[in-house]
Amino acid sequence: MKFNLKSFFIINIFLIFSILQVFAQTEGNGEIVVRSPETEALRQTERMKNDLNLTPTQEKLVYNINLKYEKERQQSTDRRQALERIKNKNEELRKVLTEQQYAQLQSKRYNQATINRQRNTPPPE
Repeated sequence: MKFNLKSFFIINIFLIFSILQVFAQTEGNGEIVVRSPETEALRQTERMKNDLNLTPTQEKLVYNINLKYEKERQQSTDRRQALERIKNKNEELRKVLTEQQYAQLQSKRYNQATINRQRNTPPPE
């Protein structure tokens, strides 16, 4: 599966919004939920493990990558730094995942970005 520059841009925008949503997450009672880097890295890794059928070795490596970038994310919310973190994280994940797993991850991100974009688009009048 090939991705063009537009798809790459959309995926990165989705990731930025995903990162920023952590700051705005609330529980059902309206309280803001702040997850530790370890909790968030574990949550991301579990999702990737289920979606991509990670091996135990891949799971450990992916957790370490997720943890590294979650710690960095909590230290800085600068947009330029966020884009650089996303790029670097993707490069590290690409080295750990098979081609098929990475393509599946990108496809899932693209689909989620499309769903989020549709949710935020007002219905035609």
